[in-house]
Amino acid sequence: MRKLFTLAFLFISTIVFANGYNNKLSINTFNFINEINNENSSLLKSSKDRCSEIGAYIIVEEGCNPYSLEEYGVKVNMVLDSIVSARIPLDAIDEISSLDIVKRIDSGGRPKPKLDKAREAVNVDDIINAIELPSAYTGKGVVIGIIDCGVLLNHINFYDKDGNLRIKRFWNQPINTGTPPEGYSYGSEYKSEEDIENVGYDDTYETHGSHVLGIAAGSYKDNNFHGIAPESDIVVVSYNYNDQSIEWNSISDGLKYIYDYADSVNKPCVVNISLGDVYGPHDGCSILDQVCDALQGEGKLLVGSAGNEGNNRQHIKKTFTTAQDSLRTFVNLLTKYNTYNASQCDFYGEHNQEFKVKVCVVKASDGTVVNETEAVSSSNIGVHEFSLSKVDNVGANATIQIGCELEQGSNRPHINVMVLASSVKTGYTIGFKVIGATGTTIHGWCDDYYSRFTNKSNLEGWTPGDFESNIAEIGGTGKRIISVGSYVTRAYSVISSEDDISSFSSKGPTLDGRMKPDITAPGEYLVSSMSNSSYSVSNNSTEIQRGDTVIVNGINYYWGAIRGTSMSSPMVAGTLALWLEANPNLTPEDVREIFSETAIRDEWTGSQPNNTWGYGKLDAWGGLKKVLELNGIEENYISESNNGVKVFANNGLLNILFTNNINNCSISVYDITGKIITNKFIGSANAGDEICINNISNKGIYIIKIDGDSFATVQKIIL
Repeated sequence: MRKLFTLAFLFISTIVFANGYNNKLSINTFNFINEINNENSSLLKSSKDRCSEIGAYIIVEEGCNPYSLEEYGVKVNMVLDSIVSARIPLDAIDEISSLDIVKRIDSGGRPKPKLDKAREAVNVDDIINAIELPSAYTGKGVVIGIIDCGVLLNHINFYDKDGNLRIKRFWNQPINTGTPPEGYSYGSEYKSEEDIENVGYDDTYETHGSHVLGIAAGSYKDNNFHGIAPESDIVVVSYNYNDQSIEWNSISDGLKYIYDYADSVNKPCVVNISLGDVYGPHDGCSILDQVCDALQGEGKLLVGSAGNEGNNRQHIKKTFTTAQDSLRTFVNLLTKYNTYNASQCDFYGEHNQEFKVKVCVVKASDGTVVNETEAVSSSNIGVHEFSLSKVDNVGANATIQIGCELEQGSNRPHINVMVLASSVKTGYTIGFKVIGATGTTIHGWCDDYYSRFTNKSNLEGWTPGDFESNIAEIGGTGKRIISVGSYVTRAYSVISSEDDISSFSSKGPTLDGRMKPDITAPGEYLVSSMSNSSYSVSNNSTEIQRGDTVIVNGINYYWGAIRGTSMSSPMVAGTLALWLEANPNLTPEDVREIFSETAIRDEWTGSQPNNTWGYGKLDAWGGLKKVLELNGIEENYISESNNGVKVFANNGLLNILFTNNINNCSISVYDITGKIITNKFIGSANAGDEICINNISNKGIYIIKIDGDSFATVQKIIL
């Protein structure tokens, strides 16, 4: 999984609002805008053509016209109820946020990205070999989408057996040299095989996307490292994690773009996002989670990586038992901007529960507090800035920003703390003290992969972080997303045991108590396709040595072994493409039900679902058999009686004549292998009505299932 985060500091940048903090902005949006306006910002170096605007969600009043925002320079890309995904001019933020119809502006966090033995482990080879199945399944007729970066678009792994490129669409979000997709205001879209091949790379410095896509959909079979769904169609959305001006709403824009393409070709779709972020409420109520949940449904699935924070103390929790109780913890500082030591942490409370945070400079040997800020209450909405100086040349020189808000989706109190220390005396460290009323529960997360809550000196009264509830935002916390953990099928070190959970695999539960991940799949180590740019090859030489090199028409193509939940997630996405081939109408809820009944449980997973393994280990073959069973077309259920309808062939067309009235009628057509061909909801059908189904292209035996109120029949016919 690639991680999504950035550090942004009020005190090193220019305030862009006439009256300081604007409480219609999320704290993270406020910080991000200030970071962009900082003349030393890394954002300017990576995205000069885009720093005049930001991507964000705008929450508007119900019933208003969101497109009226365009007169202020807002570029509306997607509207979902009262949530608007848009590009917003920086110089108009103050004016736009003051509008009566605007309730909130939230840019979210910053995106960063987080087979042979693996296929055997999940029994996918039994699907390829059609063991106890009516036919093999390959993902044909299904769209696999990825939102990622580092894709070699013309890798031999992404062509079909006839030499045709299987990537049907490519949207390069950060590059504005071409034409954006219809309805969107940024990036460049490529539709033809020639145009996509000519682009070649989205990022010559990365190979993450090539590896992820190869696991889900790689088709090259002259070695033993092909992917799960080698005949699926592919859509790639590239966000380029080096461009930090890409925001959360770019992810949901990409998701809708992929689903819309699948709808345009009348195919089901599964999308993989091997991305993650520590920032966020971790309760499935972020605006991104809300939008992604709403976009999913029948034939529209989303799979994400659970995160690689399993062995990091990034989470901390405390329930206060007395009025004098508090949570005290240290945080390690990371070098930023080559000068400062920095850290950013988020604390969330329960609904209507006030709590307070203060930042301390502490003597590490005995816990003596030598300097501290005042305690800031979560109810004191706004941004509060403090300076801490060395006292008698001991302690630290640091600037502290404490931002307080109510989280938009969940209405939880949220305090964001950012520390920027210009100097820290040896033997001293930065600590937090969190205070709450009796019964109040707070959760905290360090908003950086390498940052964590610590107590290295084991001081009494100071608490380190834990290894729980570190499931990642974006790939892990949504209520409908399929979140995937990682286990070991190939160990390259003595610290890994084959078949055991990967030490890095993030764990649940979510803040609202849901089990996460949903399932685990092989993620350590998987061999898949790699980009062949000179930079990628030289910087991934160890990984490539564990894989393979193939020369075709004088071009070197590489495969290499990488580990991470980024790798386990596309294992599941590819598997769901096979399941969608059998039933294009599967929903996220169907998938979870299938996991609950078919997941492998062994000595490692335990016998019950849990927050390390989810339902257990993926069984692609067992799940597919369950899908076919759920289709309800087993031989013993097939009836040849008319029972209210007459099914007949007429000049190669399928005709259905109703002889009785049927309410809430739906018609599903399957081929003899159990693959669904078409599904139609008719509504009310009256005696004498005739329905013609004309989108069946091949001759053969078909099974027609007709359902209605107090009515059901399943019949065979030969076309």
